[in-house]
Amino acid sequence: MFQWSYFLPRIIMFLFMPFVAFFILFILYTTWLINKKNEETDSNGRWHRATLGVAITILVFQAFHIYIEIHQLIFHKCGYFKSFWNMLDICSICLNITVVI
Repeated sequence: MFQWSYFLPRIIMFLFMPFVAFFILFILYTTWLINKKNEETDSNGRWHRATLGVAITILVFQAFHIYIEIHQLIFHKCGYFKSFWNMLDICSICLNITVVI
């Protein structure tokens, strides 16, 4: 319990806050930006560029999530694949990348 005061701020700063930023960008991308891009007639217009920029940012966040999962895999070895939540994380990463690409 005594180390919780050390780890809690780091968990919030390095795991939770990047996830919140990713989640907000992903929701904006999938609901609003894609719609604006599809309404635009110019294929090099501002909504196409904005959508591309947000898509690249989402992929960078996904690279961060992949990095975290690789570290968990290295730490837990074969036990990593026994956890339902780890499988859910892998599926989520794959599906999010599929949506963006």
